[in-house]
Amino acid sequence: MNYRHLHKISTRKAIVLTKEGLDGLKNRLDVLMKEKLKIYERLHSIDPKDKVDHLLSVDEVRELEDAEAELAKITEILRYATPVTRRKKSADIGVGSTVRLYSFPRYVEYTIVSSLEADPLSNKISEDSPLGKVLIGKKVGESVSFMTRKGKESAYSIVELR
Repeated sequence: MNYRHLHKISTRKAIVLTKEGLDGLKNRLDVLMKEKLKIYERLHSIDPKDKVDHLLSVDEVRELEDAEAELAKITEILRYATPVTRRKKSADIGVGSTVRLYSFPRYVEYTIVSSLEADPLSNKISEDSPLGKVLIGKKVGESVSFMTRKGKESAYSIVELR
């Protein structure tokens, strides 16, 4: 999951996440808490009279501030997070669906996720992406077309839905 754009998440409304995305955030929260404790321990052991230790402490404080900022963002997201509940036999595409698409001459497979979980390199596309938007609510056998962000038209046939 890409944590670099956590600041883009608008809170005060439900944030729909897949179970995998929700678990990933909870795991990241645990890791950050452990890192924060280690930083506190290292800061506590620094000798303020030692110049090298003092320089190291400046870096430690910056690292601590970064960890605390990320902790705050993740905590806020988890506060509004709602796990996606997909019916196993759902006939239409929604967040959490994995779809197999065909566009001559190749097949591609994508999982529709929230913008927080989007990772195009792992074939996880946002429900807010151009392709994600046109796929939501569609069924197997239907075709979709959309304009890419570069202004090119793309078309796909929906072959399979999981």
